[in-house]
Amino acid sequence: MLDNNPEQTKTFTRYTSLQDYSDFAIKSIIGIILFVTPLAVMKNEFIWIKISVAMGLLTLGIIVIAAKLVVQKSISFSSSTVIPVMGFMVLSLISALIAPNYKMTLDGLVRWFPGLLLYFLIISAEPFHKKSIFWLFFLPSFAVALYGLLQYFNIIAAPFDIYGRQNSSSTMGLTGFSALYLAQILPISILGFCNFIRDYANAGETTQSIRKTVPLIAAFSLTSIGLLTILLYFIICKSVAGWIGLLVSLSLIFILSQYNKSVIGFKSRVTVALIVLAGVSFIILHNDLSWGTIPEHPLKMIVAIWQSYFALFVHHPFMGIGFHNGELGIQAFLSSYLQKIIVKTYMIPSEAFNEYLQIAGEQGLIGLIMFGWLVYSLLRTGLDNIKHPPATWSDFGLLGGIVSTLSSAFISFPFQIPTTFLYFWFLAGAVSRNKSNNPSKIKSLRFPQTFRGKAFFYSIILLMISIGSFFSITSFTHSIAENHIKDGIAYRNKRDFTAAYGEFTKAIQLNPSEYVYYFHRAIVLFNMGELQQTISDLNQSLKLSPYFGLAYRLRGGAYFALNNCAKAAPDFARALYFLPPLVGEIGNQAVTCDVRLNNYNGMVKIAQLQLKYNPEDKDAYYNIGNAMFLKGDYKAALNNYKKCVKLDPLFHGGWLNIAMTYYYQKDFNTGDTYFEKAKKINPDNPIVWYDHAVGLALEGKKEQALLSLQKAVEKKPELRMSAREEPSFDSLKHMPAFKRLVSVRPP
Repeated sequence: MLDNNPEQTKTFTRYTSLQDYSDFAIKSIIGIILFVTPLAVMKNEFIWIKISVAMGLLTLGIIVIAAKLVVQKSISFSSSTVIPVMGFMVLSLISALIAPNYKMTLDGLVRWFPGLLLYFLIISAEPFHKKSIFWLFFLPSFAVALYGLLQYFNIIAAPFDIYGRQNSSSTMGLTGFSALYLAQILPISILGFCNFIRDYANAGETTQSIRKTVPLIAAFSLTSIGLLTILLYFIICKSVAGWIGLLVSLSLIFILSQYNKSVIGFKSRVTVALIVLAGVSFIILHNDLSWGTIPEHPLKMIVAIWQSYFALFVHHPFMGIGFHNGELGIQAFLSSYLQKIIVKTYMIPSEAFNEYLQIAGEQGLIGLIMFGWLVYSLLRTGLDNIKHPPATWSDFGLLGGIVSTLSSAFISFPFQIPTTFLYFWFLAGAVSRNKSNNPSKIKSLRFPQTFRGKAFFYSIILLMISIGSFFSITSFTHSIAENHIKDGIAYRNKRDFTAAYGEFTKAIQLNPSEYVYYFHRAIVLFNMGELQQTISDLNQSLKLSPYFGLAYRLRGGAYFALNNCAKAAPDFARALYFLPPLVGEIGNQAVTCDVRLNNYNGMVKIAQLQLKYNPEDKDAYYNIGNAMFLKGDYKAALNNYKKCVKLDPLFHGGWLNIAMTYYYQKDFNTGDTYFEKAKKINPDNPIVWYDHAVGLALEGKKEQALLSLQKAVEKKPELRMSAREEPSFDSLKHMPAFKRLVSVRPP
């Protein structure tokens, strides 16, 4: 018997103490993660620093789990969702093999890994008490809401985002999409608060002493203020995605509560119903279509992003483009509306605004099925927890939080945001761990006898520290890099290119796998006149992202500035292939290159593209006219030149080319008439006089041609060289006056 064996009693006591201490340590670490991560910020950054903070804390938790596993020899955990979770992550790792940029896959894993570690940490610990769950959700959400309100009312300054905007509506609560974070927390907070009231009311009925009643009233008041603060902030966020997620969640809770009225009382159901009604009214009355907290993302743009990701899925239906490579993949399938937005803002969307479409595009049908299996496992486990006694309000709240996240994921991206992703996996782990009510679902993980020595223990500790440190350092360096990019953009906007170059260089040194960083620095180098270095940076950017139309556009511009049309023309063509609206910026440069390369068909294609985006683009008609003229189709050339001058009667180039076309058709009188129109519009333009000299020479009016050429040379001496090589002047070249006119004169 245990009582008769002092040594066994001593061992059992030590085992129990270890279990208690380790479980307390794990839960403390989880609590700190859930409280600190939403509030973590470094200067102007609010994404990567959260991952690094969470990863550092989770490393401690994994070390505790490893120690517990080695010393205790086994750990019990609920396995109801472990297999689909592991299957989805294994698939994500496999997809790295087909990803065009495996380093971006690594960045994606750095984002996802903390959530998965938190999940395994929770399922390895003892189940949380329902009141502990309430406070783990309530306190950090109150802190975020309070901070967000202080920013919103300008009591404290809002941090700058990556684009240099200091806007409380886009940075409230130190998270870009705080409403999504709150939407998954509010179900447990609301139900916990309702039961909090009921518990204290019941306690108050049995308490006659004022000494015991006053603390109850104070606690009730403070908690009420906290919940009202959270709800007020949630309303101010104006996230339709967050509201829809919460309303679907609370509606489900309301329906399920009808089948288990003992868990959720009358007051709780009334509260839930009122919030659902208020939310529906909010969405109906909400007329500015502000999805999320960034006003640049209206419904039309979101639909355009959906179209692009769906096209990506259609072209990569089975395995997708590769985990976390959707940003690269959709650049080859951008919808026309999205192309216009990118050309205007230079902002490439990195999220699909629909997690299911993003998974389909990045990991294909196989990944979507695997994720569907994971979702099904979580929902089935949550429903089982509600159906089987002893169900509690926390079971309803945890399931509600999961449903809220999955619902908002249809029109937003909660799995791409560190805070919402961490809390989702906390919900998933808590739901799975609560399955411990059913002993058949509990599994034990044991070490083989040969692996129970100290060497293996230290090896596991070292491995956990290495993995945690790697991800922590990676995310922390990324956060510093993002801040350098923000500062670099600010300097570039001020045209302080030297300072901007330094900031972008520091960012690249910290994160050399980010293709946009090289593009940012290339813009600065181009403005500094460092064209070869510009091309070098753009080569690296395009190596990482071969569908990056903006980089082709800038590299083509750099080659054009170097008078290298042989390389500029292909880059312009690629830029227009991926982003046709860029034709408004680079159309004339591309046409110039085609002229130099005698690519007349290319000139027409570019001009037709210009007319697609601007039917009244005079330059497009002018370019088509030039192409037709060079091909010898004078009738088509005249037709386009006349459309050009009709749109802009003061465009002397159009009138001049009409005159030249008539001259080449031997209609000299009409040609003279149009030359006179060109001269009246711009009499000081040397090209007008030069071209008129060409026309007069073709007409046989040699003396008049020489007079016109003389005026052209006087206005622009460099035209002497062109005149010496102009075949239209062959009839003049034997004349002494012509020779004197085109000779190189001493300075």
